[in-house]
Order: sequence, then structure tokens, then C-alpha cells
Amino acid sequence: MGACNCMSKKTDTTSEVICEKVEPSPQTEKAVNEPSVVQVALQPVVELPPPVKEVIEETAQDPIMLLSQAQAMFRAFLSRKSYQEYKLLPPPVFKVHFAKLPPGVSIKDEVLNKLKAYGEFEFPEPSNREFRNLFKLDDLSYYQGEVVSGKPSGAGTLIFLDGGLVEGHFQDGKPYGAGRYFSITGDAYVGEFKDGKKHGKGKVEFASGNTYEGDWKDDLCDGDGTERHADGFFHIGSFANGLKSGFGKSSWPDGSTYEGYFLNDMYDGHGKYTWPDKEYDGEWKNSQMHGKGTFKFSDGRSYSGDYFEGNKHGFGVFVWPDGKRYEGQWVNGKQEGQGMMFNKGKKMAGVWKDGKFVEKLKSDKTSGDS
Repeated sequence: MGACNCMSKKTDTTSEVICEKVEPSPQTEKAVNEPSVVQVALQPVVELPPPVKEVIEETAQDPIMLLSQAQAMFRAFLSRKSYQEYKLLPPPVFKVHFAKLPPGVSIKDEVLNKLKAYGEFEFPEPSNREFRNLFKLDDLSYYQGEVVSGKPSGAGTLIFLDGGLVEGHFQDGKPYGAGRYFSITGDAYVGEFKDGKKHGKGKVEFASGNTYEGDWKDDLCDGDGTERHADGFFHIGSFANGLKSGFGKSSWPDGSTYEGYFLNDMYDGHGKYTWPDKEYDGEWKNSQMHGKGTFKFSDGRSYSGDYFEGNKHGFGVFVWPDGKRYEGQWVNGKQEGQGMMFNKGKKMAGVWKDGKFVEKLKSDKTSGDS
């Protein structure tokens, strides 16, 4: 690609002051004395700055000194005026005028809607890098902003071939540092980039209304973050490779909550899940109750013991609201095998099958006896 160097040409009109004496003609004298409907200023009147006026008053008796000092101060005045005007020149425009895109370049409506919703991006002050207006890159995307060796480097705006857009800082042709990205699906990301990927702190808002705000690594949620869904779901905790992993807290619109450990978006390790009418506090694996745990119902029933893939399995104790208690074996969520039933001060050893009592045993033959 050829480089396009844009330079501002300035015309120096301050190098000399020409004073001309014009003798009025008779027609001019007549025109001055007559009323005029339209008055046109042929030349602008230059108001001398106060310092020049003071010099004129103080040196009125010395024409040579008057001329020398007046010229020096007038040149200084014009120099300051020129410098002030130079500072007021508009900087390079990093933002692309989307209504004036060249043929073949388009922005999706989803992107334009997000740009309108998010408002103007705060670009930094221009640096001493080369600035280029909108031009095509090798990958057929378009870029406007600062460049180094023809690649986006510094502040600028990048329009992808599919109509997506990035505004922010670039390095070696890729988004790097603070910026924001709008996709053609209506997703929006505002935060930090590294090597063209979301990396560091940032927030993404999906077209569905779901959001994630927190740490990013290589385009994935990684570190501490907060996830919110449009339906009211909320999660705060640790993430790894784009998934909930580590300690976290989740809540649902119906009032249910989970507080504990995750692995790859699943409950894994110790955690407490609370429903509106019950709760489980114990071990989990693959989002199932697995290991040791205690399950309590709002009506007073409870189970404490072993779980396997979401079911009571192994040895466990079940207590009813009236005080009755079963201690014994469980299989697939039901009493199975030997156990002991305690009720109103009495105890009975027996065998259960598929959750039903089938045989009475002597107490000394029962495992889990108390």
C-alpha cells in the first residue's frame, strides 16, 4: 500500500506590514458626505494592541524611536496572534463519519444503534504519529487514525469487512489497550485489548441483554467477574477459560441461591444450594449432589449422609418432623438394605427394599446401630 501524507500548507501574511496613503478623489469626498444605503468595508481595520498605543503616546517627540519600537511590538503582537490561531486548529479526526463512507464500506444497523446508545468515544489527544484518513488494509477492513509503517498504531477507528467496528488504541495493526468493539450481532464490549483480543478489565453486553463485567484473557472471561442475565439471574465469582470455576455466588429470580465452588460452569466441591422451600449443604460433582451432605426441607424433614450422582446412596440418616428417625443404607434415593428405625423412644432393626420395610432383625445384626 502507498502512504498518503497529508500536510497543511500555511501562508505567512505576517512578515511585513504595508501602509499606503490614498488621496481621495472628488467623487469619494462627495460620497462620504452623502448618506449611503449599503456600506462595504474594502479592507479590514487592524486595531493596534494597547502596548503599541502607549509607545505612540510616550515617543511622540521622537519619530525614529517611535517607528523602531512600534514595529517591534507590532511584530510580537502578530506573532502571538498567529501562534494562538495555530493552537486552535482542529486535531486529526479519529472518529469516522459513517454517513460519508466510501463505496463498498458499510456499517450494520446493529452497530450504528449501539454507537448511538453508547455515545461518543473519548479519544486521546493526537500524538506525533502519522495520521491517515480512512483507507483499506490488507485484510479488506478499513482504518482511520494514527499509523506506524502503514499499520494501525495509536488512536483510531477500524471497520471490519463484516461491518463490525472497533474504536480505541491500536498496536502493530491490532486493538491494544483501551477501546470498544461493536459486533454485527448487536454485542458490545468496552474495556481493554491485547493483540486484538479482549484482555484485562472489560464489560460485554450481549444483544440478549445478558452482561459480563470483570477480568478477560485471550477473549475469554478469566479471573474475577460478574454475570447478569436479562431474566434476573446473577453470578459473581471466579472464571477460567470463559467458564465459572472457583468460588462463586449465584441467584435466580425465584429466590434460589447457590454459594460454593464451581468447575467448568458446574457445581463442584463444597457448596450450599437454597431453594424457596429446601436447601442442600454439602459436596457436589458435575452439578449433582455427590459425597457427604445435608438436605433440609421447610417442613422439618432432613437427610444427612452419602450422596451419589444426585441421589441418597450409601449410609444416611433421615429425620421426620415428629421426631421419627431412620439410620441405615440407601440406594438410588430409597431405603435399601439394613437399617434402624427410632420412634417415640423405641427402636427397630430391619431390612428395607425399594424404600419399604420387609424384615425385622435383632438389633445386634444391624449396621449403623446407636
